[in-house]
Amino acid sequence: MKLVIVICGVILSAASVGHAPPTPLAQRGGGKAEPNRIHFKRGTSSASVTGSVRSSEEAEYVVEARSGQTIYLEVDAVPKNSAVVSKVVQEGGNEVPLKKGGPGRWSAKLSEDSDYMIAVTRVKPDRTISRYTLKVRII
Repeated sequence: MKLVIVICGVILSAASVGHAPPTPLAQRGGGKAEPNRIHFKRGTSSASVTGSVRSSEEAEYVVEARSGQTIYLEVDAVPKNSAVVSKVVQEGGNEVPLKKGGPGRWSAKLSEDSDYMIAVTRVKPDRTISRYTLKVRII
């Protein structure tokens, strides 16, 4: 017996009923991962996360903030200064202009209540791994 499955106009075929159709790419671990949400402990205005990036990888984090608040970002990386905050983007895709505050430090005045995506990347996209701690403070 032959099994034929139609998904979004694409015909998939399996040799017998005992074979499952191919797994969609999103379920096989392909595609882009969801950003990690940063939560603040009750009564605090900052939180830290650790991670690593290699080559042209980008680590993404999401934090909720309100209009008029200022976000302060600090990256401490090993090797020193090898990872940076490359961008902050609010919901809807608008990039937030960052003000440099010294090596590994940035800030921005936030214009609306939104989730903000923070991207951490390597300064030089080589095979070396950068391990970092990202500190986020919102006031």
